[in-house]
Amino acid sequence: MVLLKLHLKSMKCQAYQHLGECRLLNVEFLELKGVLVQSIASLQDREVLFNYALDEYTTARRNYLVRAYIDALTRGGAGGTPKPIELLSHDPLRYISDMLAWIHQAMATERELLQALLKLCNSDVLKEKSTGIQSQISEALCRPFKVRVEQALTTETNCIVLYRLSCLFTFYLETMSSSLNSDSMLIQTFKELKELTLNLFFSGLHSLVQKLVGKMGTPDYDLLPVFAVHQVLVLLKDVLESHDGGVAAVADKKENFEKIFTAILDPLNQAVQLSATQLHSSVDVAVYTLNCLSA
Repeated sequence: MVLLKLHLKSMKCQAYQHLGECRLLNVEFLELKGVLVQSIASLQDREVLFNYALDEYTTARRNYLVRAYIDALTRGGAGGTPKPIELLSHDPLRYISDMLAWIHQAMATERELLQALLKLCNSDVLKEKSTGIQSQISEALCRPFKVRVEQALTTETNCIVLYRLSCLFTFYLETMSSSLNSDSMLIQTFKELKELTLNLFFSGLHSLVQKLVGKMGTPDYDLLPVFAVHQVLVLLKDVLESHDGGVAAVADKKENFEKIFTAILDPLNQAVQLSATQLHSSVDVAVYTLNCLSA
């Protein structure tokens, strides 16, 4: 019994000596020393020191992650492959998509690294600490990511692109929510940017529909739908086809589709009825309206 206590005491002394190494875990190609993993595990029953070690680890990884992100944006990979992400800043869809993909991959790497660091700890410790630490590490990315997305959106007027971006944010929210706290800064940033893109989308969609229905002229003698009707329906088709069914929840898809139908079909229906009032026969009005409904 005495020998066991002495052995445990010796392990804890070694653990204290290796605490400072957590500050050095701020590089990309990281190989965790076995003695460091053992040291972390031996501190589980010393809550203050254990939390201190994890705080040092979190700070080191945050510092690395934000540097790596800026490098990916401005310098690209080693030897220029992959190319700097900011070379795509003229194309908001690819630009934001590549940034999201980088963040997703980076956080997957952080999750694996954290699991390796805590692999000798009790399973409940890993479960308790994992999401919190990953959430804190990911905070480093929020500001530089959000600023660049907002800058990219200021120049984007294509409502199809804006809708596809909102679907992308929905996808990454669902994908990353299992490894981060629901109130983490990165999750909240994704939610805010999703709402921003949706608001811009519906605002742009409303303006475009009003512009198209404003061109609704007098029906032709053949009572076929005027060109503006076809333009609005093509717009609706393009919006619906731009939705990737694999990147959004069913409930989210249903809610958005209902709003899209309202934003496009209600003004179209009103414009068709107003245009039909210029016809002289109730039969012509009925035929023209039916033709528009079946267009």
